[in-house]
Amino acid sequence: MSWKDRENPIKDSDGPSYPFIQVVNNGQNLDPRAKNGKFALVADYGEVFGAALEGSEIANLVFRSGDATPVFVTDKLTFAPVVTRFAWIKDGNRLHEYVEGARGKLQVVGYFKGEDGGYHGPAMITATGTNSKEASDAIKAHKAAVNKATKGQASGAYFGMQLQMGETRLVGSGSNQNYATPIALVKDLDPDRDYVGDAIADDIEARHPEFLAWREAWKGVKGGPNGDGEVPGTEEAETAPVATKPASAPGAPAKSALPAGPASVPATDPYAAALPFNSTKYPGGTIRKLYDAGDEAALKATVDWCGEKPEHVTVKTAAEAALKALQAAKTTTATPF
Repeated sequence: MSWKDRENPIKDSDGPSYPFIQVVNNGQNLDPRAKNGKFALVADYGEVFGAALEGSEIANLVFRSGDATPVFVTDKLTFAPVVTRFAWIKDGNRLHEYVEGARGKLQVVGYFKGEDGGYHGPAMITATGTNSKEASDAIKAHKAAVNKATKGQASGAYFGMQLQMGETRLVGSGSNQNYATPIALVKDLDPDRDYVGDAIADDIEARHPEFLAWREAWKGVKGGPNGDGEVPGTEEAETAPVATKPASAPGAPAKSALPAGPASVPATDPYAAALPFNSTKYPGGTIRKLYDAGDEAALKATVDWCGEKPEHVTVKTAAEAALKALQAAKTTTATPF
């Protein structure tokens, strides 16, 4: 009998698991390509929360294999941080002490601000490498600002902080160089404006023992698995070459073509969302059909119809993106008299 024959009832665990917002360090790993990195929420998670990230657009996160998954992406993220944990990572394993070649990994659980203006969660942000220190510094500065503004009467967990992705740059030296997009805190805290609200504050307090258990899962055990927080197959993509100029605004592609992106990548169509209602003009329709038809009125009607229905946030965001792309194409191709 060997270990392969055991039923293995004892499992290693990183503690409770949460939907995550991934820091995409290099905008070239998105389709359409972006000049700088982005915060990304997998579209399926958006459906679970009933909200996309505030100010986000839909794109594809491209895997090293060439596959892709739809995500909501944004340059700015408003997030109320509750608890954090940190470890060194090397060869996919978690370490408690630094060894040569290891990279820092910070995870923070909290609540993000959605496009509906409310907070949603709990969700987790993972930041690695130089981003782990930047995110940690931002959280410390946020807590200090809250402490000062409230005269020590409230925790930073009850207030949203706004994180901003900067311009992608080359970091490291020699063979260890790679491209990274810095994360910075937007320092304009207003306790009344940035309060998460009583419902979320109540949820934070009710779940606090759970959050502490999540934090403690990385303590007291020597080593362990890397942990979640990135879409599998994208963790090392940040070392890919970066563009020297921003991607151009997407134009109207030929019928049934995908938006501009890496030509060799069979990316998932960000306009593939099916219409959540019956349409006599577009039976069995999708946002792609409306986009290919150049039907701005139908796209606007879809956005309006989905506006008060958070369960259709993915459809709404895809329709908004398609409408924006159509309008941009008309602007760039218009011929003056």
